[in-house]
Amino acid sequence: MVLRDRLKKLYAKVRVLINRLRLKLKPNHDWSRLQLAHAHVQQEAWSSAIELSLQVLTREPKNASAYHILASAYAGQGESSRAFAAISTAIQLDPTVAWFYQDLGKLYLAEESYDKAIVEFRKAVDLDGKNSWLQFNLGEALVKQGNWKGAIEPLHRSAQLNPVFPWSYFYLAEAHLNLGDLETAIGHYRKAILVGPDIAYLQEALAYANHLKDQDDRIQAFCQQAQLQDAEPRGDRKPRVLLITPYAPYPPKLGGHSRMFYEMKALHSKTDLVVMSLGFSKLDFPLETDLARFSQLAVVVAPGDHPISAADQPKAIHRYSSQRMEQLLTVLNTANFDCVVMDFIYTAQYRRFFPNSFTVLSEHNVESQLLRRQAEVLRSQLASALDSTKSKAETESARSQLETLEFEAAKLEAYENELWPQFSMRTVVSDLDAAMIDERAPGGKTLVVSNGINTRTIQPFEDNPIPRILFMGTLNYFPNIDGVTYLIQKIMPEVWHHNPTIGCWIAGAGAGPQLYDLTQGDPRIKIISDPERMEDVAQECCCTIVSLRIGGGTRIKILHSMAMGLPVISTSLGCEGLDMVDGQQLLIRDQPETIAEAIVEMIRNPELRQRLRQQGRTLVEQQYDWESIFDRSVDDVLTTWQTAHPKVL
Repeated sequence: MVLRDRLKKLYAKVRVLINRLRLKLKPNHDWSRLQLAHAHVQQEAWSSAIELSLQVLTREPKNASAYHILASAYAGQGESSRAFAAISTAIQLDPTVAWFYQDLGKLYLAEESYDKAIVEFRKAVDLDGKNSWLQFNLGEALVKQGNWKGAIEPLHRSAQLNPVFPWSYFYLAEAHLNLGDLETAIGHYRKAILVGPDIAYLQEALAYANHLKDQDDRIQAFCQQAQLQDAEPRGDRKPRVLLITPYAPYPPKLGGHSRMFYEMKALHSKTDLVVMSLGFSKLDFPLETDLARFSQLAVVVAPGDHPISAADQPKAIHRYSSQRMEQLLTVLNTANFDCVVMDFIYTAQYRRFFPNSFTVLSEHNVESQLLRRQAEVLRSQLASALDSTKSKAETESARSQLETLEFEAAKLEAYENELWPQFSMRTVVSDLDAAMIDERAPGGKTLVVSNGINTRTIQPFEDNPIPRILFMGTLNYFPNIDGVTYLIQKIMPEVWHHNPTIGCWIAGAGAGPQLYDLTQGDPRIKIISDPERMEDVAQECCCTIVSLRIGGGTRIKILHSMAMGLPVISTSLGCEGLDMVDGQQLLIRDQPETIAEAIVEMIRNPELRQRLRQQGRTLVEQQYDWESIFDRSVDDVLTTWQTAHPKVL
């Protein structure tokens, strides 16, 4: 595969040289210009390819091939709306070219519009069924749609037409894996490795498939043991509880991970606990070993095997749909769990597997509210005078994004309204969230379980007068991305107007190019991605800034700052739901100018910092310690369960 890629790059370079020479000899030779544009696409020189294609179209406005190359270049640049327009024009000009439909299908595939992608790939296959690449694209799309049986035929055909292409075997393996045929899947993974031995991901996929066999055996053994226990007098057996999470609650570094970790730890101390988690990738299954320290059985299920989505299913819910999870929960249901706890609305879809259990939904946020707040910020940006400088295409793209957000928010809200009443109990992080859920889903019990921090392991450090502020949080999470953007573009210019020496550090997991681009090379701004210990970063700063305009639930980053003894400045939304008072435990400001003034005053005034440090630390010790919070909440859940099911014990 490496040699093949090198040969492709070399071939593209040769084509560039040849066609440049042709254009020197014949400057108006558009065929050579298109060949050169195509070579630039292969080299990912998108701007050059676009320029050359547009030059051809000025003389030949009905040249379908030019539109095809133009679409590829726009797609490479991430300009999807322009790519859609260009390839659609190519198809109108010449509807007999299979590759045009293939490229349109790839655009739909990138947007996860699998139904539309499959329609276009089928058109391509109908025009040229002997092309292995077209058959492969159709099979890949069917796998991603969740149509495992339908994917097998085109993928087999692709492998027959091109037996040295490893990814046909890989997706065949994925289809059989998700149909539950592990032996056949393992055979196809081995074929993929045979023709692609240098692709590490294939080795990892095979290791995961072998792990699934062991996983099945462990689940069967647990269920058999549970049934034997149930056949005997109950005695002093602990309640049998299943915890389902949308990602593994370990290690407890980030906000959501921490909350679920301490929830898991408290449940483990009081119940016979099984933990079922979706993973971010197939590489996450070793986390089962870590989770097994806090449970009788721990299972991590990789994502990517979504069933076919219903038209009214929100995309956010579909991302956490897993046929493997459904298969395993069907087996686990035979263990007769007394209580099933599900974290986030994303996992509520699995409640139907436990109709006879006491069920608890633990909501970290009201997710539909997050989407609506995100839409409000985007709507404000569209209305802003600053956005008048954007191109028409950029503005239309933003409008399309806004429409999608509002549509998804409405679907998610309807889904929440349908699922919330089905649970025996709901837990939330604030009184505000409790009031919203009780209003939209009357009936049932809603329990407030505050967010917290581990005040027993995090100790406050000495005050640092250095003129530097800190924003911390998960940096690939949209509310935090927006908060950082707001901080750098709106707040820091006001800060620097008062004191140009003040620095700004942004620290957290998953920082992407978008955040680095915001710094524009200013040495006063530093992005620290994936720090080993946030405490090491925080003690180099004077205070924390929580410049959030979007969010839900409550912010663990504020509690973390106070536990470290770092004074906090926050927007009203940033500290929403926390029992804190402006001027006592933190400063609350909402306008860029007033936030900037608070930052300057915090740095200038050591007495203010010391007062906020002391009162903030005292508050988190008394009200927001994780272990105390979940020790009480698990007792409340189990008491409510025992009241509802007195015959269980």
